[in-house]
Amino acid sequence: MKHILIADDSVSLAHALAACLIGTYAVTVTHDGPEALAQASSLPICDLLVTDYLMPGMDGAELACRVRALHPRAKVLLLTGLGDELELTDDPADARLNKPFGPAELRAAVSQLIGPP
Repeated sequence: MKHILIADDSVSLAHALAACLIGTYAVTVTHDGPEALAQASSLPICDLLVTDYLMPGMDGAELACRVRALHPRAKVLLLTGLGDELELTDDPADARLNKPFGPAELRAAVSQLIGPP
C-alpha cells in the first residue's frame, strides 16, 4: 500500500485530509514540520508528502526538501491559501492545491502524483 505523510498545523484540516485518503492509502498525520520530519525518518517508504506551505517553525518548502533527502522518490503536494501569489525560487512541489478544495480534488491530485492505490 502506498504511504502518504500529511503535515498541516491545522489539526482539523490534517485529519480531514487523512479521512479522504485512509482506506485507499496508508496515511500518517502530523501537525508541524519537525514532527513530520521525525515521522519521515522512521517510515520505510514515503510515496507522497502532503504539506501546508505556511506552518510555524518549518514551512512546507523546507520540509519537502528535507523529506526528499530521506525519501528521494517522494512526491510533494503543496497546499496553500496564497494561490498564485506564492512564488518560490526553488519550488519543491510536484503539484499544488489552492485552498479551499474538496475531497474529489484532493483524491484526483494524489492519484495523479502517485497513481491509484
